Amino acid sequence: MKQIRVTVFDEDHALRISRALLHEKLSFTCEASPESVAVFIVSPEGLRFLQANDLDANVVVEWTPNGAPIEVSYTNWKGVTRTRKIIPQAIKYGESPYHPGRQWLLVALDPEDDQVKDFSLNTCVFDLSRLPS
Repeated sequence: MKQIRVTVFDEDHALRISRALLHEKLSFTCEASPESVAVFIVSPEGLRFLQANDLDANVVVEWTPNGAPIEVSYTNWKGVTRTRKIIPQAIKYGESPYHPGRQWLLVALDPEDDQVKDFSLNTCVFDLSRLPS
């Protein structure tokens, strides 16, 4: 079964997430992390539950197993929107030549030209039903 890492940086938020997952009897594990308060390992169903209940704010979600591509509707810096297949590598806070001003960026491999690029999370729309299993 695919596992999704949800990194939480706030102690109260981590407690709310663990209580909600336990209440719904959703399977998860929790790991300590020196960079954060906790890392929850959840199923896709668990992530959908967190999102449906607004418990996914201020967390970092890592969901791509084995470098599998995901589909995302993305609007680029020119204002052009289209569905892209990308392979996420990391999430960072910063800026790039195409994305001025500090913001959350998804660093991903673009299989179309085999280049690693920054995708602004402000203009990404993810469809969880289309994530790889």
